[in-house]
Amino acid sequence: MMIVNQNSNFKNKITIKFERAIMSGSIQVTNDFFNSLQTQLSIKNERPARLELVINDKLNINKNGILFLEQELTSDIIDYKFFIPLL
Repeated sequence: MMIVNQNSNFKNKITIKFERAIMSGSIQVTNDFFNSLQTQLSIKNERPARLELVINDKLNINKNGILFLEQELTSDIIDYKFFIPLL
């Protein structure tokens, strides 16, 4: 996932490959958050940072949490949340 500032030309999109377990995308964040993100992520912590995405499309996931796609999917990211441990 590429995190970019609000002045960039990237859009809030994610592409999910169907033949491999790979996702790629970009999220536009405010300039203030973008400028502070490197410092926030550089703090040593036992728990990893996490990013949750809400996308525009429904996904076919089985009861074991395995995703099934018949073709590559590119979807708009409607919402996102960063979870960065403080301590």
